[in-house]
Amino acid sequence: MASQEDLQKYKTLFQTKAHQFALLGMGLLLGLRILLLLMENNYTGEEKAQPTIESQIGDSFKEGTDGYKNYVKVHEMLQPMDDFRKSDFWMLASYNMFDPKRILEAKNYEEHADLIFGQAQSAFKTGNTTDSLRLVNEALSYQPNHALAQRLRLNILKMMGLLEDKTSTSTQSTVPRAPAGPQAKP
Repeated sequence: MASQEDLQKYKTLFQTKAHQFALLGMGLLLGLRILLLLMENNYTGEEKAQPTIESQIGDSFKEGTDGYKNYVKVHEMLQPMDDFRKSDFWMLASYNMFDPKRILEAKNYEEHADLIFGQAQSAFKTGNTTDSLRLVNEALSYQPNHALAQRLRLNILKMMGLLEDKTSTSTQSTVPRAPAGPQAKP
């Protein structure tokens, strides 16, 4: 154990050189702070030269290989598009089937097709097959999947003699299509 004289000696040494001990302590704290900052930023010394991609992948990306073809495809997909509105994906990206305006527009097309189908049906009942055919084609242009309008169209074509009455199961191939008209705009 330290004797009384040694303690006295250290006490006087500390009192005479207190400013030097204070500077040494602050220097150690500053060094510790700089070390912690470097550790936070993952500093490991000078950066080493990274090996090139070609040296890491070897022959798997040589021209003509599948890896090269996939690389080219990915590289092309990552390039910015000149004008996205000109691409094939614009309709897919811009069409929102849950948009209330589009839902209301689709309902309006359906109601309009039903109204025209009703007029075609009444014209058919009165015997006016040409007007009925024109109206049913118009209804189908608004709502191509309108089953009643398709059935009425088949009946009109059979009455007019433009369609043979076959009992085959496939009548779709003999049915002429409705002319293109106003469609539901996406």
